[in-house]
Amino acid sequence: CSSDLLFNFEDTTNLFRIYIDTTLPNNIWQIGAPHKSFFTHAHSLPNAMITDTMNPYPVNNNSVFYLRTSGDFNTDSHDANMQFWYKMDCDTLIDFGKVEISIDSGITWYNIIAPYSQWTVYDSLWNVIQTSYNSNDSIVFTGNTNSWYIFSCDNSLPEMPIDSIIYRFSFHSLI
Repeated sequence: CSSDLLFNFEDTTNLFRIYIDTTLPNNIWQIGAPHKSFFTHAHSLPNAMITDTMNPYPVNNNSVFYLRTSGDFNTDSHDANMQFWYKMDCDTLIDFGKVEISIDSGITWYNIIAPYSQWTVYDSLWNVIQTSYNSNDSIVFTGNTNSWYIFSCDNSLPEMPIDSIIYRFSFHSLI
């Protein structure tokens, strides 16, 4: 069984599923229309989830937001399928984004691109850029994408009752 959740950042029906962690000092995640030189518009107009809609990201920053899904996960096998559009403009391997998954209400977190998952990064024309089958990299959310990319991931979950899945999206700038 899998949970399907489709929405954009104008969809007021599902925005309650997103939580920007305001307990972190200087958390820069925002929902809004981008006004940066590299980010001139959202993929689905007008809004995006972005690290500050106007200013460059600062050094030594750790920012986090969460996406909570729910569904009927009480079957013998589960998959958590996720697909999203993203755009990056950061220093390769110094500054990076990370996506993690939790099936126990945030007690335990696993990197979504861990070896037990199958993931692929596509360009906007659906050409394969990188995949778990041809890469040992653990960080795919770094560098400059030059355009919008698509991240697609299929995680096999343990055979146990699961009532919700939480995704944690982090951005880290180190210097």
